[in-house]
Amino acid sequence: MRGYQASKKRYFYGLKIHLLITAQGQPVEFFLTPGAQSDTQALKEYALDLPDQATITGDKTYNNYGYEDLLEEIGLHLAPLRKKNSKRPLARPRRDLFDGKSP
Repeated sequence: MRGYQASKKRYFYGLKIHLLITAQGQPVEFFLTPGAQSDTQALKEYALDLPDQATITGDKTYNNYGYEDLLEEIGLHLAPLRKKNSKRPLARPRRDLFDGKSP
């Protein structure tokens, strides 16, 4: 189970944990994937039993425009951080959710 961490240009062995929490930090769902599996593939494994119009945020690895469109059709909003060269920039990035600051 070898994975690659592109940001640090190195390989690692093991598992990744994927965690879905509320804005208040309460865990909702989690699962493990092999280190080599991409995060966009893992995104599709969430059960996503969420209230209508819920917003899902994530880091830059959760960008998948097709899946984002599918979620919109069922009333969920995927709003990951975007890369600078994104073809679909978000109006207001939610970096506060990643650094522990309140909006």
